[in-house]
Amino acid sequence: MTNLENRRKANRKYYSLESNKEKKRQYMVSYAKRPYVKAKVKKKYKDRKDWWKAYYQRPHVKAKMKVYAKKYNKRPKVKIARHEWYINKLIKENDKLHAENTDRFTNYSR
Repeated sequence: MTNLENRRKANRKYYSLESNKEKKRQYMVSYAKRPYVKAKVKKKYKDRKDWWKAYYQRPHVKAKMKVYAKKYNKRPKVKIARHEWYINKLIKENDKLHAENTDRFTNYSR
């Protein structure tokens, strides 16, 4: 086994205990509050956002999007079915969330 594999194995064993998991959570919360970490995350988000914005402006991507839109709009039945599927998916997710929240509120103990 290499050094990296040994380290991974040791970390897996160490963080299998709940108390060590809690220590790591606390550390990560404090780490995320550091100013330079916040700045790094913000910069990474902005860079990623700019990259995607530039990606959709590329000519070959625009051409692919136009071709897809033409194919998609030619088939209204598929478009309607897809929309109905999406609406039903949202309703199911909302019902599931509502059930979880109801269960949480009714089983709340002080």
